[in-house]
Amino acid sequence: MAGAVTNTERLIKAFEHGQKFGYPEMDFAVGRYTGNGIAVVEALRRRGYSVERNPNTLPQSYTLKSQE
Repeated sequence: MAGAVTNTERLIKAFEHGQKFGYPEMDFAVGRYTGNGIAVVEALRRRGYSVERNPNTLPQSYTLKSQE
């Protein structure tokens, strides 16, 4: 199926869109019913993005920051 977009690509696109409007970071959830697994966090890190876990959040929340 050509043109399928992964959750990682969808997050990157939303993040880049936010940066155009001056938002330096973006929060997103990981876990059951979110569509994002921990593999998304690892994929973002492999692509050079800074991803930090926000403490004491359920479902797990992470902050995506610009590429290092």
